[in-house]
Amino acid sequence: AESYKEQGNFAFFRGKAGYSDAIKFYSKAIRILKSRDNEKQATYLTNRAAVNLHLEKYEKVIEDCKEAISIYPKNIKAYYRAAKASNMLGKYILCSSFCKDGLARDPRNKQIMHELTMANAESEAIKNIFRHEPQIMGRLHNHKDN
Repeated sequence: AESYKEQGNFAFFRGKAGYSDAIKFYSKAIRILKSRDNEKQATYLTNRAAVNLHLEKYEKVIEDCKEAISIYPKNIKAYYRAAKASNMLGKYILCSSFCKDGLARDPRNKQIMHELTMANAESEAIKNIFRHEPQIMGRLHNHKDN
């Protein structure tokens, strides 16, 4: 399993050209290891999530990170990558949840703090839009009548 992980790392660092190979190698490592070593299994899952993050396959990122967290909750990268993917999908409440859980384990993690800040800012922007929606709709309606 470790050999496949290393091959996956090598493929990942080749950039876009190696991403599909990286996913294959990490997936093989995950299948071989099964549940014999939860920490390594979580690492392989978060490595695959990193590739999918670059491929903008955010739902897959979240799926792998949730599994990694369930089998090895100390894997901080799983919280970060899940939070980032959630933010990219506009799932700000889910992002906040991953961030809060991650920060409970690593209170000074700057990457997770950044994702939480971004999620809070986006959530607040959306709230402001809906807060002012009646005024905006009224102006649009008055403008149409003129």
